[in-house]
Amino acid sequence: MSEDVAQSSTRWSIVAVATLAGIIAGMQVGKVPPALPVLIDELDIGLVTGGWVASIVNLVSAVLGIACGLLADRVGARRIVAGGILMLILGALAGGFATNGATLIATRAIAGIGLVSVAVAGPRMVVAAAQPRDFGLALGIWSIYIPAGMAIAMVAAPYLLDSVGWRGFWFANAAVMTVFLVWFVVA
Repeated sequence: MSEDVAQSSTRWSIVAVATLAGIIAGMQVGKVPPALPVLIDELDIGLVTGGWVASIVNLVSAVLGIACGLLADRVGARRIVAGGILMLILGALAGGFATNGATLIATRAIAGIGLVSVAVAGPRMVVAAAQPRDFGLALGIWSIYIPAGMAIAMVAAPYLLDSVGWRGFWFANAAVMTVFLVWFVVA
C-alpha cells in the first residue's frame, strides 16, 4: 500500500520500524562522547578537534535539514530513510579506518547526512502510517529516537571500547546498521 492511500487503522509496525531506524541513527550520535577520550589519545587529536568530531554530525544536520525534507517529498520517505542508514553505515565503516582527526571529522560529516535523512524522513513515514487520531501517540513514540539511541550507545560503549576498542565499536555499529538496512529494504 502506498504512503498516500488512506487506511482505516494506524499501521503500528511502520511506526515501530521508522522509530527503530531513528534509534539506530541516534546511536551514531551517542557513540562519540564515551569514545572521545580514547579517540583523543589514540589519534593524538586535541580537544578542539575532538569537539568537531562530536559536533559535525549536528552541524551537517542543521545545514541539510530542509534539503532532505524536499528530497523526501520527491522520492519518498522510505527511500530517504534507507539512504540515510546507508550513509550512516558508510560513515561508521570509513570512520573505523580513520588515522587522524580530519578523516574522522569527514566520516562523521557523512554520518551527519545519514542522521538528517532519517530524522527528516522518519516522521513522514510515521505520519503516513498513522490515523489522525493517533498522530500524537505515533509522533510521541517517534520522539524517543535520539535519547534511546544515545542511551543504547552509551550503555554499550564501556563494554565495546574495553573489548574491541573504538574501531571495533564503529564497526559494530556498522554491522548493526547493515543488518537493519537489509531487513528494512526486504520487509
